[in-house]
Amino acid sequence: MNQKPIRLKDEISTRRVDPLGWLKWLRRRGFQFWVYLGLGAISFIAVLGMFIPVARKQGQLDFRGPPDIEVSLSTSEKTVTPNSQFDYVIVYTNVGGSEAGSVTVDVILPDEVTFVNAVPGNPACALGNNPKERYAIQKMSPEEYPPGGLIRCLLGTRLAGLDGQIVVTVRLGDSPKGTPVTANVLGSVSTTRDYKKLEEMFDNNNAEWTVSVQ
Repeated sequence: MNQKPIRLKDEISTRRVDPLGWLKWLRRRGFQFWVYLGLGAISFIAVLGMFIPVARKQGQLDFRGPPDIEVSLSTSEKTVTPNSQFDYVIVYTNVGGSEAGSVTVDVILPDEVTFVNAVPGNPACALGNNPKERYAIQKMSPEEYPPGGLIRCLLGTRLAGLDGQIVVTVRLGDSPKGTPVTANVLGSVSTTRDYKKLEEMFDNNNAEWTVSVQ
């Protein structure tokens, strides 16, 4: 008895993928879905908006450059006469890309001069390199100030691009003619609770200036 062979026919699916199917799916979600989606997006943006400033202060998510304090020192005249007063002018600038947490500028006076006054004054700028010494000098009269010394200026946070000026008035002693009188200034940056970035460039943090006794 002859039997016909069984032939299997492969069926190939010809189902087409609708490229706009996801749009149809979204349309079927309904009004409530879109309300929840909108509220979720608004909440996410609000939280992100609060988080980013805090993170930047902590040094996270902050791709700006570090702070960089630049200082300069000068006087209006290059020669001075004995027993006269003159001003040192210090200009400090944050030339970096981000905030400098706590800026300190130290002015180192030569022994040939005596401190008279500083602008800004105490407590920002005062003679003495520590609180105990500053307090002791504050109780003296100007005539009792020791020659030379260090004036420390505590200037707080400085924004990127912001500059400032310090004017230190001194009195020259009875120095011989031709004596060079050299002062130095040094700027530095410390971190604070809100600003964690430190300087990485230090070649512009110090300056010196020499006047000659006439």
